[in-house]
Order: sequence, then C-alpha cells, then structure tokens
Amino acid sequence: MKKLPALILAFGFLGIQLTACQATDAPSQGQESAPALSLAEENQSSAQNADEIPTLHMVIDLNRTSLTSASVTNFLATVPGFEREFKVTTETIPRMETEIVDGFDKPIPNPQRETTLTRLRTELMAGAGPDLFFCQNSVVEGYEGLFPFPQRAMANQLFLPLDDYIANQSNRMDFDKLIPAVMEAGRNDEGQQIMPISFSFYTTLFDCSKYTLSAQLPMSWDQALACDDPMVRFAQHDWYSSLGPLAKGDQDILAVTEEEIVQRYQDGQKYDYEDFPEFIQYSEEHKTNILVDDGSVKPIEMSCTALGMSQIYDANLNTEQEYWMVPSYNMEGGITAMVDGFMAINRNSQYPEYSFRIIDSMLGDRGQSSGIMQNMGGMPVLTEVGLDGTPGPGYSMNQWNSQQYREIIKQINLARFWTPLEYQLNHISFDMYWEDPNLEETVHKYYMKMQMLLAES
Repeated sequence: MKKLPALILAFGFLGIQLTACQATDAPSQGQESAPALSLAEENQSSAQNADEIPTLHMVIDLNRTSLTSASVTNFLATVPGFEREFKVTTETIPRMETEIVDGFDKPIPNPQRETTLTRLRTELMAGAGPDLFFCQNSVVEGYEGLFPFPQRAMANQLFLPLDDYIANQSNRMDFDKLIPAVMEAGRNDEGQQIMPISFSFYTTLFDCSKYTLSAQLPMSWDQALACDDPMVRFAQHDWYSSLGPLAKGDQDILAVTEEEIVQRYQDGQKYDYEDFPEFIQYSEEHKTNILVDDGSVKPIEMSCTALGMSQIYDANLNTEQEYWMVPSYNMEGGITAMVDGFMAINRNSQYPEYSFRIIDSMLGDRGQSSGIMQNMGGMPVLTEVGLDGTPGPGYSMNQWNSQQYREIIKQINLARFWTPLEYQLNHISFDMYWEDPNLEETVHKYYMKMQMLLAES
C-alpha cells in the first residue's frame, strides 16, 4: 500500500499594528465653560477619573503564538471607548514549548501554565473569573487549552449568550457576512456564546496552466473518491475531514463509530499517487513513496500559514498565478472546517457591554484584515477579506483565486473545534504509517481513549 502522512499542521500566530483616533469633548452650545484648572488640579482630576473608569479582565490563551503587550495595546486602541470609558487588564497564560518525540510534537511541562489554568478554572467554578476570553486550542496533544472542549463549556453555562448584543450593539461587525457554518460551532440552544475569529480547512491547489478541472463541485466524499477527475480524487488526502461531529453536542457520547473510522481511513488510502507521478518520489528514510511539492500542486490547509504567511508566497496566490482549489469533502457533500481563534464573555462578567465592544471590533472589517489575523492560525471568518486585490492580513488574492475561494467557502457546512479527540485521530494515522499495525486494533485502542476523554471532560 502506498502511504502518505495524512495531515501536516502548521499555524502562524498573533501580532497586530493598529491605531485609533481619540475623540475630544467640547462644551455644548450655550453651556457655561468650567473655570480653568491649574496643572496640579488637572493631574489630580485625571488621576481620580482614571480610578473611576471600570476595568475589565481579559485572559489570552493563544498558545500557538507569541504575543507582545504592545500588539494587544495597539488592538485595544481601536476599540470604541477604550481608556475613556473603560480600561482593560490582560493576562496571558504562559505558553508551553514543544519537542519532537517519535514523530509527534510533545509539550514540555510548564508548571506555571498548569497553576494558572487551575486558578482560572477554580474561579470560573466559583462564579467569578475574567470578563473576556481570547483563546486558541492547540493541535498538540497534551497542550491543553483553558477550554479543551469549548462546546462543553457552553453547555455548562460558562459563557454569556450574545444574540441580543449582536442584534442591538454591533457597530463594526456584520454578522450576516461571517461564514455561517463556522459561526454555528459557537451556538447552542441558548444562542451564540462563542465567537469564532478564524478557521481553517484542507484543500489542494493545482496550477491552472498545467491542469484542468473537469468535475463539477461540490460532491460527497464517496463521490469524490469515485470521481473520474484525478484532481478530485487526489485532493481527498485528509480523511479526518470526511467525518462529521466527533461528539453528540454536549453529551458524553461519540457521534462516530469505530466502523466508520476504519472505513474512512481505508477510503483515504484509495486515491492513486500515480495520477500525478511527477509529485511522487521514493523516500529511503520512510521506505515508501512520498508527495513532492514542486510548486505545481499545493496540499495545504486554508489557514494563515497557507494564505498570509510563508506558503502564500510559494503558491503565488497574491500575484498573477491562478490555481484550481479542490477541497477535501465530507460525507454530506460539504467541507468540514476547524475553528482556530475564538472569543467569549464570562456569563458572570461585570462588564459585558465593554467586553462585547472588543469582540465587535475583532470581527469588523478592520479587525479581520489586521496583523492580529496574519499571525493567528486560520482564515478570517469575514468572507471578503483579502479578495480581488484588496489588502488582507498578509495576503491579497487575484480575481481568479478570489472566485475559487468564494466558491469553496460557500461549501463549508460544518465546523469543529480542536479538542483532545482530534489528537486520537492523528495517532491512528501516525501508528499506521510508522508501525503498520492491524487497523481495527489500532482504531479500537484510540476509540476507547476518545470515549474516556469525553467522559472526563
């Protein structure tokens, strides 16, 4: 059997350079001006006013990035009322470094991080805690985020429902222009509680000058595997994307069976590398055929590492180069996206209105096209950012690539958060690739672990 590592994950992270204009207050017409104050009196008055301004507490757990205090301050400076109506204290949860062990990224224990996570979770259980959360779950097993199962946190009523704020207090975001299926991941019976900021999904880019797509898209996973067009078959590398939700909402029940995982893995091995022999070479290290990228085909994730940082310049999406974008499909005939960055407000926040202003700014035109998005894993959830030559967060697509991208994001019908369950799917692929054990036994081992993790969540 010819093999290929099922998925290579690479993400970029946070950094923003934004400025804002400060409004000045003047007496209304007919209003008597206050008597002039001495410099000492002005300083004393400013200090007193500063002490009276509400201060909200924002926790940042963007564990796949390095975040500077300057970048946070620059972003907050764009939020209406910041430093005039309210202040913000930020707390960044310490990161963990990682190392490669047996082909996997393994986190190096960081006691300071664990202590911080324990304290914050204890505060939340007591009905206290920060006002606002800005999070990003890791793709590395053992590197647990503040909310390893975000949808379970919603079910436990940790977050504030935001529908009324979205309807009545949004000044910068246009919720109807955010990708619906991605936003749906942060909604439950109480309404929208988590606001996804960025997302990713798997696709393959084919050079239009060398290849022609003959198939009509979209189609289901089964149809894609049986498609006459080799480009479509070849693009179905990512068997994880063929799966729907891994868990049944907020229940301790897996939504996928062992048999389905076995079948999807086997299906994912059916595409024939020989459709594109120019991209295949034998690896002495891996003792098998591997995919070689010469710039004509790009098996990438649609994330900021692909569109916005290193790989966009390789793929030339922001120049004259035109690509066919062929995604990996799920069983329903759509595309499964992964939520990367997200924000939520503590249900017990003392300052929900000010917290929402920060979210509103992050999801507006300026926030979604800013540097904060360039270095965060994932594409902006605002659909038109960086298209048709307009500046995006580190990228700008030409008209052809923009139209390809628009057609693809319309096909997204499901979004999942990164959770510890995804790690187990990765283990199946790595075990089969490196050790070549019995597939059914391998799937059973990690399926049992998935059940245990879900029950403990």
